[in-house]
Amino acid sequence: MQCIGPKSTLEAATARNNLPADAQADLAEEKTTKPKQPNALDRYAVPQSTLEDATKIKTTCILHRVARRKDATFFFGPPGAAKTLLAVGLLIKSSELGQIDPESVYYINADDNQQGLSTKNKIFSEYGIKMLAPMHQGFNERQLPRLLYELIDSGHAADMTILLDTGKKFYDPMSKESCRSFMTSVRHFVGAGGSVIILAHTNKWTRSDGSLIPGGTSDVLDDCDAAYTLRTISGSADSEEKAVLIECIKNRGGPSGPFCYSYRTEGTYQDVLASICEVDPPEHGGPDSGDRSDEKRRVNIIKGLIWDKTDTKMEIRDAVAQVAKISKLQALKTIERYTGTDPTRHHWRVEVGRHGANKYILLDEGSNDDSGVYC
Repeated sequence: MQCIGPKSTLEAATARNNLPADAQADLAEEKTTKPKQPNALDRYAVPQSTLEDATKIKTTCILHRVARRKDATFFFGPPGAAKTLLAVGLLIKSSELGQIDPESVYYINADDNQQGLSTKNKIFSEYGIKMLAPMHQGFNERQLPRLLYELIDSGHAADMTILLDTGKKFYDPMSKESCRSFMTSVRHFVGAGGSVIILAHTNKWTRSDGSLIPGGTSDVLDDCDAAYTLRTISGSADSEEKAVLIECIKNRGGPSGPFCYSYRTEGTYQDVLASICEVDPPEHGGPDSGDRSDEKRRVNIIKGLIWDKTDTKMEIRDAVAQVAKISKLQALKTIERYTGTDPTRHHWRVEVGRHGANKYILLDEGSNDDSGVYC
């Protein structure tokens, strides 16, 4: 039976190839002279003339060495990790260095009391940075998505920077729908040439290796351009100086770090801001917390446990993790890091005891079959 329906693409091509040469030439001429009808997507194709040359796009950062321009950047940290302090201080530093135009920066402060609002607004006004706050001048954080689209439509989004403090005031971190809706407006704003920086919280729990977990659903992290975590790595609660480590957890070509900044805790808010300075981050392979004082404390805890003849390595691990408030993996790393026979680098060694069991011996204690910790 002969098919009378439309021929397949292959059959049609074969038929054209079997035509005489002059007939094929006529078809080719007709194809080149016949104007192509635009399809439904052609109207949305982006002409190169409307885009900035990628080789000429400025890659300067907004917060000193982090948060690249024309990106959506998140900073996740637990309470007390100095997220706001560093954001304010590094904004000012970038302004002083000429990295940003302060008059194009808008700091939306939705997480402060009246005293904090007054203090920060006074500082920002000296540099030309504008601050917005809920319940002031009729602004409400729920207006933000609509305002972002207004800025896009009016052409004001290009080269504008908006910093949100904190993220949960503008979207519900536990709602995927809320996060998606919020990030859609942010992505449109960034696509129009703007920059958005969001300060957000981490989960109260950490991973087994001690690393921080961004709070809420994964949608904001999935849709942003870069994300960093902040954690205090030195200085106790009453210490006069603290250091904060900034580590990259997502990066689309921007700075990856890590970066570390220290600040003094005494004096006025202006004094604390002025004390912020970049310091060398902990060396790779060093203590997990990067804090030598905390590491020394862990060593002393382990020494005490060995001296008291705690029975097994796992019990040492559990005790150190509980007392020092670190993960069990971090505790094990500390135990292993200082195990050896070199007194300049190690604090204890392992000996094979009775019945083939291993036991830990303090290097300054010598070998004694009746002492040590068995594992």
